[in-house]
Amino acid sequence: MVELGGRATDGVHTYFSPVAHTAAVRAAIGPDKWLAPSLMVAHGSSGNPWRELVGPYLQLCLGMPNYTRNLQRFGFTDFDFVTTSNVLVDALVVPDDPPLVQARIEEHRAAGADHVVVQLVPPPSASVVRERLAARLPGLTG
Repeated sequence: MVELGGRATDGVHTYFSPVAHTAAVRAAIGPDKWLAPSLMVAHGSSGNPWRELVGPYLQLCLGMPNYTRNLQRFGFTDFDFVTTSNVLVDALVVPDDPPLVQARIEEHRAAGADHVVVQLVPPPSASVVRERLAARLPGLTG
């Protein structure tokens, strides 16, 4: 799909992938195509056991072979998938801490991303998303 996106579209949006994947996709599609990876942020994780909070959500995707095959290309194993290992979680998700989120966004940008899509996991209600956006974007109304 990445190769097709690089040939037939203006770019690609990737999901459930580590920063190393962003770099590989940039190399595959070239410098002129748009690249927007997703970054999962463990919603409400400040001071909580954030890896445990996101585990059930990650397990949904880890049940899909397209995601596990892709992750295997970057060194992850069946052990990582079955146990939702800390190494895997740390590669895919960042805690809900602004400096850590910003640092991971910068890692994706350094790897070739043009834009990084932030996704809160587990997915919160729409009202929580609106509140978070309103806090960052004054004047935004529901």
